[in-house]
Amino acid sequence: MEVERFEWKKSEKRRDFSKLKKPSIIVFVAIIVILLAIIFINNPIEIPFGHGSGIENVFLELSMAPTMKSDEGKYVMAVGEESSVDLAFSPDRTGEVLSSIELSPGVEYISGDPQMNGTVEANVTNTIKVYLRAVRVGEWKIKGLVISGNGKFEKEIDLCIDVTKEKAQERCE
Repeated sequence: MEVERFEWKKSEKRRDFSKLKKPSIIVFVAIIVILLAIIFINNPIEIPFGHGSGIENVFLELSMAPTMKSDEGKYVMAVGEESSVDLAFSPDRTGEVLSSIELSPGVEYISGDPQMNGTVEANVTNTIKVYLRAVRVGEWKIKGLVISGNGKFEKEIDLCIDVTKEKAQERCE
């Protein structure tokens, strides 16, 4: 059996693909752009939380009860004493928020839900309430936060804790 060999002859013209490269690239890029446009039109991109929810300002109040205050406006507690913390806020517009009460190491969480996430209505007061216990002597902060797409709003409570309320009062001065 004889194998036939194939050889290019000088008389045969080879195809020159160099002229097709630029148009081929342009066509290829155009097809990709069209496909991406079709994908994005049929599947709109959702803007993640925190972008453009519309809330510009929040009335924010953070308070403790029945804890007393020092002359400097700091809350005073004795170790072992329990109290509640309320975060009340009212946004100027309807929108998505993440709100929370953050406790310092000087207090421990007893009960309540320290976070609220979701859509809130404009000019409606929303409240988060937690119960806590003073556990460590020192000066601490409790923070109330409301985060919307247009900003972060926060308020802090200064808290003095000691063995007795009288000593805590002295600590705060």
